[in-house]
Amino acid sequence: MITKYISIEFSKSISEDDLNNFKDTLHLYDLDFNGNIIKNNLRGTLISTGMFNLIKGPLIKSLTQSGLNYIVKNITIDNT
Repeated sequence: MITKYISIEFSKSISEDDLNNFKDTLHLYDLDFNGNIIKNNLRGTLISTGMFNLIKGPLIKSLTQSGLNYIVKNITIDNT
């Protein structure tokens, strides 16, 4: 299991429903997100619970599947 700090900047505000949909999609790829929305930014920790400890690929797939990939301006992933 690995943990990374992520910050995703969106071009417009996302709703609580969008966030919940994104979190549900992350679970499909063995990822858990703990964080919140601050204006147009999503900040928190991303935890890989799968056996391969993948972060970037599943994160992009989750953004695409939840429909948020079209409004992403910037993604920052750091070690915690």
